[in-house]
Amino acid sequence: MRGGFVHNKCLIDPVAACSRDMGLPIALEVPVGPGRRAGHVDLVVGEGDFRIAVEAECTPRRVDNDLGKAARLGVQELWIIVPSPRVGRAIVGVLYRSGMLGAPCPVFVLSQLQARQRLAVCFPLYFAAKVLGTERNES
Repeated sequence: MRGGFVHNKCLIDPVAACSRDMGLPIALEVPVGPGRRAGHVDLVVGEGDFRIAVEAECTPRRVDNDLGKAARLGVQELWIIVPSPRVGRAIVGVLYRSGMLGAPCPVFVLSQLQARQRLAVCFPLYFAAKVLGTERNES
């Protein structure tokens, strides 16, 4: 992936691993258009009718770019994973000031732990299957 250690190993990889463990289809570094300059989304979770774009940001500078990439991909939700509450508040401030908090899709600014919890909310059947499978293996 293109990001540094915090971006890749601390923010994106745990969400990708949790998604993979739940049996969800994932794709890393998904191009949003033709050519090199179109950009990539860090992670796309889900398939078919419900897909989530996951971006990791350590500063609020690229939030507008993230919104554009989510719109081009046509995802149902955009999750922006942040390393700290301070960065999260800054990103929410940028979203409010730009008037883009809900456009083109719902935007969630989440910690890495909140993102893993939200996976269970968005994909309850996958989560239930994972829990049941774990209980059967422990018996």
